[in-house]
Amino acid sequence: MDIRRYSNGEEGFAKRSLEEFSLSAWPALRTVELDGWLLRFADGYTKRSNSISALHDEGEQDMVAKIERCESIYRQAGQPVIFKMTPFVPSGLDGMLEARGYRYVEPSLVMELGGLSVVPEPSSDGVIRIDGTVSEEWVERLTAMNGMSAGSGNTTMRLFERPLLPTGFFTLYDQDNAVACGIGVADGTYVGLFDIVAHPEHRNRGWGEQLLRHILKWGGERGASRSCLAVLQDNPPATRLYVKLGYRASYSYGYRVKL
Repeated sequence: MDIRRYSNGEEGFAKRSLEEFSLSAWPALRTVELDGWLLRFADGYTKRSNSISALHDEGEQDMVAKIERCESIYRQAGQPVIFKMTPFVPSGLDGMLEARGYRYVEPSLVMELGGLSVVPEPSSDGVIRIDGTVSEEWVERLTAMNGMSAGSGNTTMRLFERPLLPTGFFTLYDQDNAVACGIGVADGTYVGLFDIVAHPEHRNRGWGEQLLRHILKWGGERGASRSCLAVLQDNPPATRLYVKLGYRASYSYGYRVKL
């Protein structure tokens, strides 16, 4: 695992705050706190909602004992044991997990936009619809665009039934056709972008960029001055779009999964 670690200085504090926001913005159905570690559960839908975030380590338990306790809890829940590996996990954790047979998967980047003012206003192409609450209709559009199962769609509904932060569910239309959709979450500093997807029949036509502009404008209207998102490192087309809008890599992360 090649992830740069950060000290507790100003830069490290800012990036840790960004990771904390991402955990709050994308919820789980259940969360268990174990000696500073957060164990998240959402019926297996997405690793970010079903993984262990060792963001804060209280240091009151032996590391191996904590890992074994996590494994026991996830086995009891009938879910695979997944650790989210960020620059902020305890320094010895990765080696311990590798020695226990955990495989490193889905290397990803958190990207950050330092100022929303650099992003152009949305063009007049297309019509945006912004729903303040999640609906079956919106989830059906998301499911059709990204190919996820009906069960995963149902979990998405449950995850966002009662969001704690201002959340928008966006759909961009070209005439009567839904061409892109996504989620925006704002907290007064950041607007986070999640589940950004264009319809397979309408990709490479600029709709993704227009959707992002709309979400960023919405976030700015709710007090956000910065933005963040996560992207798989093996997704160059998406990364190029984000860089075009001004996003830059903030830190790397991935997951350790026990198969």
